[in-house]
Amino acid sequence: MEAVTALSGKITDANIAVNFLANLQISVALGWAVGGGGMLYGYSQNKLRKRDVRRLHSRLERFERMHDPNRTTSQLGPTGDTNVEDA
Repeated sequence: MEAVTALSGKITDANIAVNFLANLQISVALGWAVGGGGMLYGYSQNKLRKRDVRRLHSRLERFERMHDPNRTTSQLGPTGDTNVEDA
């Protein structure tokens, strides 16, 4: 009952507070959506990069052997990942 008495004549203020909280919830949801979208985009770009490196790896390796047969390898994996022993 006291809450009703406290809000009497102050409907506009109460509406502003409710609208602010509703917008805050929308902002939080929007933040989660943008964050999740960014993670999916990063994952897909990483997968695409590894696929392209794997596709080009053998071609580059053949070229390097033709150009300098004594050249040592960097021990990178076929997708460009660091050698497990180096990490």
